Amino acid sequence: LQILAISQISPDDDFTLRILSGGKIRGRQVITEQNVSGYQFLGIPYAEPPIANLRYRKPIPIKKWENVIDTTEYKQSCLWNSSETSNDPNRTPMSEDCLFINVLTNRKCLIEGGCAVIFYIHGGGYRYDTPSLFSPQFLIDNFLTEERSVVFVMPAYRLGSFGFLNLSPNFNTSAIKNIAFHDLLEALRWVQKEIKHFGGDANRVTIMGHSSGGDTANLVSIAIQSAFIPSIKFSDQRRMLDLIRFSF
Repeated sequence: LQILAISQISPDDDFTLRILSGGKIRGRQVITEQNVSGYQFLGIPYAEPPIANLRYRKPIPIKKWENVIDTTEYKQSCLWNSSETSNDPNRTPMSEDCLFINVLTNRKCLIEGGCAVIFYIHGGGYRYDTPSLFSPQFLIDNFLTEERSVVFVMPAYRLGSFGFLNLSPNFNTSAIKNIAFHDLLEALRWVQKEIKHFGGDANRVTIMGHSSGGDTANLVSIAIQSAFIPSIKFSDQRRMLDLIRFSF
């Protein structure tokens, strides 16, 4: 008697629990007012907290953890200058401990795998704003319908002087410049390693950004041309609303 064991995802599996390289996370299912179902995993750490001796240093990949991390809601945002934007800074706590990545996916992607991936870089003049300004319901409605089925990824990265320290070239400092770009590159490395656990295809990643995030998307895509599709950038909200109507 021979027994053939086939390992595959069952439709009855608990999709809110994901087992990553570093440990387990727990997200939640969301059903929007437009009756679109999605799964949100918000505030997943992708790098060690950039504090103390790691401040102004390249991000260090996150170490393994023991307990299940709650990823049902956004975590604290990177410090940003609230005096330069009309967005309400009270919507989210701020902290230097802010290198988190947010993933939204759906049942089809989780069961079948191989879904295209959008890696979205938020704008804000390199000084303000945060992923938590985006409603997960809005993103689910526009990216996670059965017809589109895109895995949507949005990382946080250091802003202002913490991410784009600009000092005189005559000033002797050991601080690494353009740290924010290193944050985003580390987030992309995380995507290459972990996105399969959310039903995404690491070979079908499109980098997208709005405003300064669009410029950043261009620069980041140049650094990793061999691994990713050319970037998409746009400047105003109307262009963003047009873009999310596309099918990927």
